[in-house]
Amino acid sequence: MDVEVIKIYDDKGHTVLKKRILEHLNVGKGDLLVAELREDNTVVLRALRKERFLVRLRHVEDEDKVLEERAVLRFEMV
Repeated sequence: MDVEVIKIYDDKGHTVLKKRILEHLNVGKGDLLVAELREDNTVVLRALRKERFLVRLRHVEDEDKVLEERAVLRFEMV
């Protein structure tokens, strides 16, 4: 198991994910992460991938609607 320590910088909970973690998740500037909060007090971070939302589409032309939902999800999670 590989372990990284993440520092909390202020009372608002601001932190920085190290480059190594971002590379492992294959994300960069402007990408989104999903934090799954589990009952055992663990958190699972995953990259939010457009493809995961596109699977729910019934028609290809619904892609814009799914991307809009992703934006809403982002702001609801903050």
